[in-house]
Amino acid sequence: MPLEHLKALIALEESDCQRLASLIRDIQSKSEAARAPGCDPSFDVHQLAAFGSYLHGLYSAFEGVLKAVADHLEVAIPQTPNWHAELLSTFGPTAATPGLRIISDDLFQLLDELRAFRHVFRVHYAFELEWRRMRGPVECAETTTVLFFESINRFVQTLTTPD
Repeated sequence: MPLEHLKALIALEESDCQRLASLIRDIQSKSEAARAPGCDPSFDVHQLAAFGSYLHGLYSAFEGVLKAVADHLEVAIPQTPNWHAELLSTFGPTAATPGLRIISDDLFQLLDELRAFRHVFRVHYAFELEWRRMRGPVECAETTTVLFFESINRFVQTLTTPD
């Protein structure tokens, strides 16, 4: 993938992810405004399903960006049943290739929790979702989005267009 196409894709995904994080925050805010101080939030099945859908979209976008970076760099995407986790590790803090260590320890933990939740969302019915299983990713959605795109954009700035 040419560098300019990669940059355009990243910009588009960043905008979409910011919108998803904003939608997550909106649902949280409405619930917090309706609950008694000091009580855990209470979300109905529709709100939990919306959280699940938005978190699924968020991680799918992050993964799409990592796949595009891999494509640009001609790094093979793992072809195993565990490829989602392996792709994340390819760019994580313990990546085999030091130049691919785009994702910090803290961001890796946030992304890995989101990746694991996405798997839960894909294999369960929406009415089976539980707040305790999605609380971390929901509460960190905005932070994860900001950190992810800061890391990706910082890395992309180091790339050059071939002459």
